[in-house]
Amino acid sequence: MTVEGAWDSWGKRFSVGRALTESFRLAAMIGEAAAISTMVRIALRTTGAVSTLRRAEKFASTSRRASMAPNQIVDGDLVARVVRAVGRRRPFRFTCLPRSITVMVMLRRRGTAALVLIGIAGGAQTFSSHAWVESGGRPVGEDVNEIASLAVLPMERIFAHSRIGLERGWR
Repeated sequence: MTVEGAWDSWGKRFSVGRALTESFRLAAMIGEAAAISTMVRIALRTTGAVSTLRRAEKFASTSRRASMAPNQIVDGDLVARVVRAVGRRRPFRFTCLPRSITVMVMLRRRGTAALVLIGIAGGAQTFSSHAWVESGGRPVGEDVNEIASLAVLPMERIFAHSRIGLERGWR
């Protein structure tokens, strides 16, 4: 075998190995999304949205980072697509809030700063709300035009109000 032939053979094996590694990484991400979304769903049903957000932030900040190659850039939109795909296959309704909390936890576990934002729109007759994740000042996996018309709720005030309610025994 010539040097060129050996190099070509090694290059083909290397690219196949890289493809398998990416496939395994994607499979692990799907499993992680399924597990976290289930925990989020149960927490939302049993403790409410504010408590779930607090617990998710604590979990994301204290959990071991997911295995990553050094200097690997996290694609937030890929994480959001994986979470959406997992959500479509759930036997329960997977709305924007559990989806956003799941994406936020997965991004933070990978060392990327991410925030869950909740916006509202509407008047006296109609009302709508939506939750999404922002990282680096831009929405992750969302259409910018869809959320541009929403008024973002100040989460600090919601958390402060919920502490008073929790102290009084409200849920």
